[in-house]
Amino acid sequence: MRRLAALGVIPALALVAACASRRPQVPESHIPAREEPFLTEPLRGYPLTVDAELERRVTDAYGLLRVGGNLPEIAATGRQLLEVDPGFHPARVLLAQVEFVRQNEPATMELLLPVAGELPDYLAFQLLLGRAAEKTDDLPLAYSSYRQVAERSAAAWERVQELQSEALDVVVARLGEELGRGRIEDAEIHLEWLLRWAPDERRTVEAERLLAVATGNLEAELAAIRRLAAAEPSDEILERLGDLELEIGDVRAGLEQFEMLAERYPDAPELAEKVARAKFLWRLELLPPYVQELAKKARLNRAEFATLLYWLVPEVRYAQVSNPPIATDILDHPRREEILRVMNLGLMSIDQTLHRFAPAAPMTRVLALMALIRLLKLSDLEFSCLAEVEATALAGSWTLTCRKAAQCRMIPEEADCLPAAEISGPEALDLFRRCLDLLGSR
Repeated sequence: MRRLAALGVIPALALVAACASRRPQVPESHIPAREEPFLTEPLRGYPLTVDAELERRVTDAYGLLRVGGNLPEIAATGRQLLEVDPGFHPARVLLAQVEFVRQNEPATMELLLPVAGELPDYLAFQLLLGRAAEKTDDLPLAYSSYRQVAERSAAAWERVQELQSEALDVVVARLGEELGRGRIEDAEIHLEWLLRWAPDERRTVEAERLLAVATGNLEAELAAIRRLAAAEPSDEILERLGDLELEIGDVRAGLEQFEMLAERYPDAPELAEKVARAKFLWRLELLPPYVQELAKKARLNRAEFATLLYWLVPEVRYAQVSNPPIATDILDHPRREEILRVMNLGLMSIDQTLHRFAPAAPMTRVLALMALIRLLKLSDLEFSCLAEVEATALAGSWTLTCRKAAQCRMIPEEADCLPAAEISGPEALDLFRRCLDLLGSR
């Protein structure tokens, strides 16, 4: 030390230190280092032409923000620029950046959201909106903003990778909540986000299915179920796929699904029942197109029911017609032959006084059950459920018809009879199938 002092080194160092202590200190940036990638120059990525003076002023103001300038003055500049040109979005970004460094993220978003849809590729705008949304836990909005500019910003790309799964979960949850409240349109908006972000994600396909179920769109549900079954099929998915294929899709594919499930679970009676139904519907696929169309109708008239009865029940189709009752109103009817077979067997009654079949009259459930019970009585088989019941006795008693139909397991319970209700094609098919099971004709 003495040698250094003798050389005058220590006084020199002291002088340097004293000078350094009097040097003006440069203020620190208002922007924390971790936030710098998201608070970039307001003009960065702005796609519109900018007046040179406006460009200079907004650039200078942002420079002050970077070196710790006076925040109220910077904000005042931003407001002045918007007064000059209310559509000058870089000034709005500058104001939002001031609010962000003040840690007022709600105010930041309030400034940005009104113009969020105008310039979707505006880099500085989307980076700041994404970061503010992330800070307020609006992960879907944050993910959407980052995703919009991810190819031009490493920071945005990184946040997209980090947030994707959680953002999708949030949107799926929101979609479910909207459906629970019956807000279909809001749920559709959430589904649009999922389809835009991850159309092949299982969560997205599940969401498509949920919305389809809520809106009763069987075609959309079938499309979603097919995709789910192709990816990670569960028993529940495969069974629903089979149901939908039988109802509106490929009957053969539905049969294959139920045969596979029934082989997997041989002790499941409900699957055996579905296999039987699928086989019956597959037979329907081999019939003329007009018969298949009748099977889909929401309401059947008497002639249409007789036509289905003829084509689907061999005992009717192959019966010999001999001395049938006369019905003057079917002479020119296009389904005359089918109606004659049904009338010949006495399965459907006619007005004996006016000799009219009334082909266009609605077919009710109780009349359909009467016809099928009469068919059982005409067979050579003995049915304990029909013991001591004459077929003619059914015509005068809806109650007796419903009771016997339930006892023969043509309907689950007597209360399911709904005698006055018009019968649909699918309902008629179900009754035919149960009747054929009893006859052993399936």
